Amino acid sequence: MINEKKFEFYETSTTLLWFLMDGLWMMGFKILSAIIALPAVIAACLVLIYASKTPHLLAIVAGSTWLFMDICWMIGENFKINWLHMTSKVMFWITFLFLVYGLTKSRNYRESVFEVLSGFRRFKIKNE
Repeated sequence: MINEKKFEFYETSTTLLWFLMDGLWMMGFKILSAIIALPAVIAACLVLIYASKTPHLLAIVAGSTWLFMDICWMIGENFKINWLHMTSKVMFWITFLFLVYGLTKSRNYRESVFEVLSGFRRFKIKNE
């Protein structure tokens, strides 16, 4: 697989695992949702490895910190681990700062907003 295809595969895998993890958490499957978090983190790390240095990179990092925020929140809440709940709040601000920095980095603000936010959304639909 070429790097772009690997990137798309791991990004889609991350999104699906994240969706499954959140759904299981919502339905009260504490242990199962925590187990699904591990492959979601691995897939998210692989997304970061295959991400190219584009305006999307900061949005991709923000997406990963958003996932880590969600996992810390879930595990902190499910297993009453207060420091993980606090870590999720810190991860929220880190995600926010990555997005703001990505938005202000470009010379052409209008294109930058579109590029950064299109990299941040979870599902990407291609017109081919």
